[in-house]
Amino acid sequence: MGQRLGKLMTWEYQHGTWRSMRPEDALKLEEGFCRDAKGSVRVECGRRAYTVDFAEMTQTNCHTGKVRKIRRVPFVVDKKVVYFIRHGQSEANAVASGGSIPDPALTELGRCQAAALRPETEKWCVGAVYVSPLLRTLQTACLAFSDAVPLEVSRCAREHGWSEPQNRGAPPEELRERLEAAPGVQAERLQGLGKLRRPHKFWDPAGERQLGRRELRHRRREASEFLKCKIQTSAHDALACVCHYRVIKKISGVGASNAEVVRCTLTWDAAGKCTLLDAEKLALPAAAEEALRGGGGPCDAPPAPARAPSALPALPPNLDSDMEEVSRQDLLPAADDPYSGSSSAGEAEEVGRGGGLGAGCCGGGSAGSEPRSDVDRPRSASVLVVGRSAHCGGAPAVLLGGVKVKRSNGSVAFCDFGGGLDGGSGGRRHAAEERARPALGAFRELVEELLGMHGPTARDVAGKLAQGAEVVGGRPIPHRGHLLYVCTAGSILAQVGAAADPSESAIDQLAGLFQPSSEVACVTLVPIDELLRGAATACVSPAAPVWGSWSRHGRARPFSFEACLALEQAQDQPGASLVVQTKDGPCTVSPASLQLQGPGEDGKERSVFRWDVVQLREALVGGEGSLATLREPLLRWASEC
Repeated sequence: MGQRLGKLMTWEYQHGTWRSMRPEDALKLEEGFCRDAKGSVRVECGRRAYTVDFAEMTQTNCHTGKVRKIRRVPFVVDKKVVYFIRHGQSEANAVASGGSIPDPALTELGRCQAAALRPETEKWCVGAVYVSPLLRTLQTACLAFSDAVPLEVSRCAREHGWSEPQNRGAPPEELRERLEAAPGVQAERLQGLGKLRRPHKFWDPAGERQLGRRELRHRRREASEFLKCKIQTSAHDALACVCHYRVIKKISGVGASNAEVVRCTLTWDAAGKCTLLDAEKLALPAAAEEALRGGGGPCDAPPAPARAPSALPALPPNLDSDMEEVSRQDLLPAADDPYSGSSSAGEAEEVGRGGGLGAGCCGGGSAGSEPRSDVDRPRSASVLVVGRSAHCGGAPAVLLGGVKVKRSNGSVAFCDFGGGLDGGSGGRRHAAEERARPALGAFRELVEELLGMHGPTARDVAGKLAQGAEVVGGRPIPHRGHLLYVCTAGSILAQVGAAADPSESAIDQLAGLFQPSSEVACVTLVPIDELLRGAATACVSPAAPVWGSWSRHGRARPFSFEACLALEQAQDQPGASLVVQTKDGPCTVSPASLQLQGPGEDGKERSVFRWDVVQLREALVGGEGSLATLREPLLRWASEC
């Protein structure tokens, strides 16, 4: 909103009470207000158009003439610094099949790792510490923090995968006995331990055995949101949370090994929406590094499993003892997962866990790099096309597809091209092949959604792309059970059999090859720096505004990319009109009056929209979105391409 203009301001309108405008609408008003604080601006909101008068601070509905008051107000932000600490090495981390160990305790090495953090935690001056109710995190908190820091047991900080014995928890009496028997732990320090005696939707070790995965997943998602609310409503500006791999990964987008610390800065706007400003993995103190290596001294123990370098991803990460305890089922999408098995652009699973970002992400490589474990094979994948675009002034850009947003008023959101590895129209046989080689499924989705191919033709072209397309970094990037292939436009254009035009960049040519479908309505080009800036607000300014018309049912029907470019050029020419091919046939569009005349559904004139700011799909944005994972590889490629 106004934050992108360097001003922490937003806009509200009066409808009984004062209500916040949508981020994209507030951004348009803020831009117009900054240009002329006493002028007026026309704003299109879905099917409706409004004239906003900044001198009178009113908005007038262009169709009904109804006038409402508006106001410009500060963009209210609650800001918290949170230190997320992953527990030390547990008994489940120390063995290959630790997932079946009920509520495992820390190993001797894990206790050393936790104790080595105490000198660091004393420097943070946190006001409170939230602790997961599992034994390994309770032990870690008691060892890592001094007696002066209050430790509050928080059921909502429990690790994901509640169906697993290691994450289900122990009965309260057994838990207290084990805590009292653990060396260096004082159970009386743990505030709220008594509330674990009462069943709760976030904590019910006995009752959860009878619940299905869908209900457990629903409760876990509620717990994740409640943890953010708990942090927001805290009276302290600096907090700590001792929890688990996937809890940290979900909020920060950063994976943490045993006893590692991720410092996050979180903000909340006036509507209560949480935004991750930054996340940084802190350097471990020397004592903790020695403990991680299993060094000598009183805590001498067998060496911890070797960790991969932080810059290299696993494909996807294996279920080894260095990562969090992940069940087979939690790597697969639940039946109620909105992304599982669907076939639309920009799919990103809200399950599993991703690895780190790839090193050397500007090198070329084949798309054939595949997962090494049957357990860890993803269920969805997508392709993000990158290249230098003449329409972006020669700057590095990405090609995005516009998909119709369900349960909305005919709006369109933009994202990459991809979906479930379900074989498309090929059935189970091809689905099994795609899960074994995700590149085939990712490029099949690209070919279907961008080029309009289907069936054997789409699979043949996808096979060529899987072998010949240049993947940035040489391998896909894991993101929460989803694989992201960042591919150069030139290598894709060379494989699809299209005639190359030396006078036009490859990514611009791909945009011109787009064929609309039931899944993807249009394409646009967005500069990479603009895309990454928009990851926080979910709104970006494309290289060329998106033009289209409204159907009689109020649904957006965007025009082709070439038509958008032509209409943009003709906009300033008085009386100019262009013939545009639409779903109903050729229509005449007047860019100056924003009207369309043609065969149409009922032969009537229709209004035309022009979006100079477009919405990004939810799966891409925020601290948990795929753009947070892609940020470093995209910046590295853009600087070296």
